[in-house]
Amino acid sequence: MGPTEELLRADSVDDADEDLWPETTLLATRWEKNDVVRRIYRSRKKLLLWGKKKENICTMETLAPNRQAVFDAFEIWAPTIPDPKSPPISWLKAEARFYQFWIVVERLYRI
Repeated sequence: MGPTEELLRADSVDDADEDLWPETTLLATRWEKNDVVRRIYRSRKKLLLWGKKKENICTMETLAPNRQAVFDAFEIWAPTIPDPKSPPISWLKAEARFYQFWIVVERLYRI
């Protein structure tokens, strides 16, 4: 492992540390209760909005339309760890998948 990889690893929680993850579906539930996140997801079918030129690159400009979803994620993640660390991507993906599944089930029951 090179110095860059070691630094990146030190700044994030390893996905294998699932015992540090918040309760399952806690973030998805928060997103479902958040009117801003619900409106964005239902209108665009995407949880996060990215600009066309710099897709999937986080800048202040790309963060602006995503601030509520990101704020909710950090508000749930931060109390679970003693030191500042970025949340594991696997946790975020699992919550996003659950949220998307939740929306599909909701649509099926409304039919």
